[in-house]
Amino acid sequence: EKLVIERGAEDRNRLVGVVQSVVWQGDQHSIVFEVEGETLRLICAPLGEPPRPGMPLAVDFSAENAMLIAHDSGANA
Repeated sequence: EKLVIERGAEDRNRLVGVVQSVVWQGDQHSIVFEVEGETLRLICAPLGEPPRPGMPLAVDFSAENAMLIAHDSGANA
């Protein structure tokens, strides 16, 4: 398991935020949450009970299982 939405091992990275939206997309959930003023999107396998908007969310992950995608603000277009 690469993503843990519960307390993981101590050697994992942790993001704690508040859920903004959850969209079920058939074979995955798209969860948008805010962490320290930054908006992040989490794509994961469908969850039996996904978090609801307004709920706190803690996500533990290892660096090798993360992918950072820069936000395209269109400033260079």
